[in-house]
Amino acid sequence: MWQNISTRLMLLGVLAVVVYFIFAAVSNGVQIHRLHQDEANIRQEIEQLKDDYRQLSGLQEYLNSDEYIESAARQQLGLIRPDETPITILSPADQQQNESSDSSGGPWWERYLRP
Repeated sequence: MWQNISTRLMLLGVLAVVVYFIFAAVSNGVQIHRLHQDEANIRQEIEQLKDDYRQLSGLQEYLNSDEYIESAARQQLGLIRPDETPITILSPADQQQNESSDSSGGPWWERYLRP
């Protein structure tokens, strides 16, 4: 009778060890799968950051170019080159305002061609 009980206890112990190893193997497999997913996500993020860096480097290069500096000087500061003649284009609202403030009563072209 003791042999029967000891055999059953030994089988139960072996079964417990086998279940533990199976659980550990499955747990490690799940953890490895998560780590591979994390690695893939990080690699994708790295590629996105590299692309952003390339775009920002191109933008920085453009902002430091003479072409951009000249464009900004013209648009934001209203600067012109010495050999250029500035021309101001007025909208219809600006023209009406100028006409109401002009007291000469002459033709419109006289405002622009006066000496």
